[in-house]
Amino acid sequence: MGGVHAAVMRMDEQARKRELLAQQGASTTARGEDAIVLAPALTKPVGPEQNPIQDPAGWAKKHWPVLAAVGVVLTTTLVLGMAVALDDKMAVQ
Repeated sequence: MGGVHAAVMRMDEQARKRELLAQQGASTTARGEDAIVLAPALTKPVGPEQNPIQDPAGWAKKHWPVLAAVGVVLTTTLVLGMAVALDDKMAVQ
């Protein structure tokens, strides 16, 4: 398990270096274990965040995993609540 933890820590460190280089807009090539190749053309352009009030369909398409998870939680809560309520009614009779 320690090897997995060390690998994750190493990947996190490399990701931080890449983010720092991307913010600076630099393209750097290093040798050895810390070999990082980053081209400014590969960085994603930063644009304004979508507003759900201005474009609800576009916002929903972008955030569909969150909306699906909320739907699953609400549906599960409703079904389990109904099951418990019916079970309590049968226990009282």
